[in-house]
Amino acid sequence: SLGPTSKAKYASFWPRKALRLLANPMPYQLRVHIYQARDLLAADDNGLSDPYVVVHCCGQRLKTAVQKETLNPVWYTTLCFDIALPGIHLAPQATLQVFDWDKWTPDDILGSARLPLTEAFILPTHLESTEIPRGNEPAASFCDPKWVSLKVGDGDIKGSVLVSTQLIPKRSFVEEMQDPAPLKPEMRDAFVEIIALGCRG
Repeated sequence: SLGPTSKAKYASFWPRKALRLLANPMPYQLRVHIYQARDLLAADDNGLSDPYVVVHCCGQRLKTAVQKETLNPVWYTTLCFDIALPGIHLAPQATLQVFDWDKWTPDDILGSARLPLTEAFILPTHLESTEIPRGNEPAASFCDPKWVSLKVGDGDIKGSVLVSTQLIPKRSFVEEMQDPAPLKPEMRDAFVEIIALGCRG
């Protein structure tokens, strides 16, 4: 236990309100919406990579699927973390890493970025009603994605990831959230016709 002197130093460093928040964390679901990446490092001999994304938050680790042979992958994936936060202004950062998948050797890291949860979009309390399925709201309706630069090596920037973060308050730690709505927009098949004309002088 802390002695009187230690308690006084601890109390002076952390305001009482912050100490109360730390002692009574609230349940949230963090959703990291990962759309795509561009201009990634080429890690394979063919000048391409097989990239996937790993996100770490509050001791948890989740990852996307691998996209083969591309420097501009598209995922349209949401990673969901059930976490406890003492308060939004005291929330930690999540870490995003992009790796190149290799079959026979350890995967190469292509870059990393920090995602401050203090900048995450928080679902407004007025939307927590029976009219809107909690946890199944279209992500694009609430949080616009932004390009986050990837740092490699000694801090050089190479490539970026289009990502957004969303925090949904939970009513309890055991509440089961619905699966998030798909990020991928509706698409239809199309073709491009190219006509080449030759001119003679």
